[in-house]
Amino acid sequence: MKLTIHIGTTKTGSTSIQAFLAQNHDALRKQAVLYPTGLGPQHHVNATVAALSYGTSPDLFRFCGITDSLAHKEFRTQMSHTLAQQVAQAGPIDHVIISSEHLHSRCVLPEDIQRFQHLFCQDFDETEIVVYVRPQIDHMVSLFSTNLRHGFNGTLDDHITAMIGAKHASYFNLKDVITRWINVFGKSAVTVRPFAALNRKSGGAVADFCRVTNIAPDGPDMSPVAAHNVAINAKGQELLMILNQNKGIPAPTRRKVVAWLEKEFNGSGLKPTPEMVQTVQTQFSQSNAWVTDTYFPNHPEYLAPAVRKATVI
Repeated sequence: MKLTIHIGTTKTGSTSIQAFLAQNHDALRKQAVLYPTGLGPQHHVNATVAALSYGTSPDLFRFCGITDSLAHKEFRTQMSHTLAQQVAQAGPIDHVIISSEHLHSRCVLPEDIQRFQHLFCQDFDETEIVVYVRPQIDHMVSLFSTNLRHGFNGTLDDHITAMIGAKHASYFNLKDVITRWINVFGKSAVTVRPFAALNRKSGGAVADFCRVTNIAPDGPDMSPVAAHNVAINAKGQELLMILNQNKGIPAPTRRKVVAWLEKEFNGSGLKPTPEMVQTVQTQFSQSNAWVTDTYFPNHPEYLAPAVRKATVI
């Protein structure tokens, strides 16, 4: 039996992939594929929390209702048993998929990944790690829009300047992300996919993930997934900034405002200056060169920023 672990990275279509897998849970079973609900109904956040040391990522621990180290220890055991039980009860399956972009963003220590392997990967004949990569500046610009949705009230320059600090180095260094999973599972177990090579004509991230995992997206009873994280254009982002700078708005109202902005202000958001693009990408040039040389030597453009010719709006 094979286990595929999709670790993100963030802002590479993970939400759409997870929504597709969750929405087609029963239909996937007919293809002998299990997307286990016990680790989270759509996003397998429980698997990430089980792998972490107690005291790290307190927001995720609160989300899972874990208040002390003993509860966390019990939670680990429960999640490991839950996966084993769901696999045993699923009937004839030959492929299990776990997906959480928090495995990229929160599991940054060797012991986190080793613990994940011990908890969830022992009963499989083969394990594959799937990770999508994109240029760091594109990633940061996409995160800016997400953070505005959640109340960030600074400018794009403020956001990027914070992102290139030492605190976020392991988050954006793609070589570090990939090698820490290689060090536990082996180089042959890690599949790296370039987000820049995906487009709507080819079906985007969902279609690519289906190709990687040999899922037939058009199989019996399979249904397409609606678009997630719809882009908000520059004017819409500026409106969000104004709201955020004026003490913000309650969460229920914010969700309605964001939905309205996604509908009425859909399009390309604020862009960084060419100087900021160069500053960011120069910081990661050596590690990105390792990624392209190792995984797509004929396509160095996959990690060339899409916003490299952009100007401030």
